[in-house]
Amino acid sequence: MTTKSWQVWFAGAALALLVAARAPQEPQPKPQEPKPAPAQQAEEQKEPVQPPHSPLEGVYELRRRVVENHEEVRPSRGYLVISRRHMFLTVIAPAADGETPLCRSSVRGWRVKDDQIETEIRLGYLIDDHGQVQLEHAGDKEVRRIAVARGTLTIYQDDYSFLEFERVE
Repeated sequence: MTTKSWQVWFAGAALALLVAARAPQEPQPKPQEPKPAPAQQAEEQKEPVQPPHSPLEGVYELRRRVVENHEEVRPSRGYLVISRRHMFLTVIAPAADGETPLCRSSVRGWRVKDDQIETEIRLGYLIDDHGQVQLEHAGDKEVRRIAVARGTLTIYQDDYSFLEFERVE
């Protein structure tokens, strides 16, 4: 090969390298993360178990409060919100002495069994008739008899005392 042919060959090779360097390159595959074990994969895919919807779910407004068979003269105000897992209650009643109102607010887990509602306190407090804040103990359970009729939910404390709520949403 002559010097001239080496120069031509070298120029051609350099041009080929230049074109190859500017040409779009194949994307390099990303390194794959190790696949989780089947048990771990099944655990990751599990969604939280949701209880089925209940016809009790909704927003209720307090319409009536009866204590020891006597309907309240000065009406209380309150709301009860029931979701799939939680029950939110807030009630305020006029104070007997006219000063500090009685207040109760709580968040509870709940479930219905027959004509009763079982609740477990998550967070709650009440302000008693002496103006003292009483904390409810998280984890305490209560069982109350309930009655449902045409948009009304009645929760009994005992046979002579109850709260009657009307569904508003």
